[in-house]
Amino acid sequence: MTEITEKLPNVEEHELASKYPVRLPIWWARYGEPNNKFEKLRGVKGRNIMIRHQKIYSKGGLLKSAYGILEKILQKIMRAPNVLRRPLYEMNSLLWELSDGHRTFSEICKILDQTYQEEIAPVQERTALSIKKFEALGMMTILDSEFNEKWNTGPGFDITGKLPEPEPSLKLDWN
Repeated sequence: MTEITEKLPNVEEHELASKYPVRLPIWWARYGEPNNKFEKLRGVKGRNIMIRHQKIYSKGGLLKSAYGILEKILQKIMRAPNVLRRPLYEMNSLLWELSDGHRTFSEICKILDQTYQEEIAPVQERTALSIKKFEALGMMTILDSEFNEKWNTGPGFDITGKLPEPEPSLKLDWN
């Protein structure tokens, strides 16, 4: 057993260890039943997260612009919604709530590891990949120092002011 644990990288040695993941100002809400095991964690309800944003069409080079126009035409023909919903499930929902800019990557990894143990192993790599994916989607960023509340990271905030109200049937809580 000691051979295995000795080979695992220490969370404190990870390149993101002292960095602060933080949500960007994007509309999100909680749904589902709360998990009481998270009641002592600041800002964490332990519910699933739903992110909503408007579809953005490709702009740029000729190929990207043509693809964007084709997407718009198909959307109208198929009557596809202009608002995309991205439901996050248990682990990424917890990661989302923990990424408030006041916890370091190391602290987040420790909480995730204590919560999910083998299910999330190796915790550093999986957490870093999820954060990088959120970052690539424009939903999260990584700061060198603690977040100073320069933007709204809370639920229900629409920076564009263009998102329609969500359907009541979704039973979303963004208060």
